[in-house]
Amino acid sequence: MSVNKWKLRLPSLQGGGDGRHSKAILEELIGIIAGDGCLASDGETIKIDINSKEDLLKQRIIQLFKLFFDKEVKVRRNKGNWITLTVYSKKIHNFLASYLPIGKKAGKLSMVPITPHSLRGIFLTDGYLEWGRRKEVCIVSKDYNFLENISKFLASHSINSKIYTRKSGFKKPTTTFALRIFRSEDIIKFLSLIDVAFEWP
Repeated sequence: MSVNKWKLRLPSLQGGGDGRHSKAILEELIGIIAGDGCLASDGETIKIDINSKEDLLKQRIIQLFKLFFDKEVKVRRNKGNWITLTVYSKKIHNFLASYLPIGKKAGKLSMVPITPHSLRGIFLTDGYLEWGRRKEVCIVSKDYNFLENISKFLASHSINSKIYTRKSGFKKPTTTFALRIFRSEDIIKFLSLIDVAFEWP
């Protein structure tokens, strides 16, 4: 996720061990996996790939798994600026399969429940904020129906968004889609909805 030079501020995960708090933790984790993770087809591996510079996100993912599943996350540094966060558990894998597709995600993400908390996870992984001369929130995905579900959810909260098609590559053309929010008032409502704030460091 890119936020220019702004410092990200997320809601605390401490305390509030009631059902609503646990549900919020699960939903945010589902959104993160929908964005940058996957349930492997082996039936036990959950992987999330993130940029090694996103330490806040890495620590949050570790906390989310620990708080909801009481499970430790293995961290592996890859080539370049990427790290892989992995959990091995058939029980957790089977549980998450009720909310997330197994294997390749493209075209299957419409099953992901869209809530303010899952949307926060999606934004943290597949989204970015521009807040300067150009103001924009953008969420990118290869799954049009997934973004359409998000757009409908935002509309139900009076937040205007639009989905654009992006094509890249020459020998192997790739089509992705971008959900964009442009108006300042809609961006502010979006950040309030998912309980995310930004501060100048």
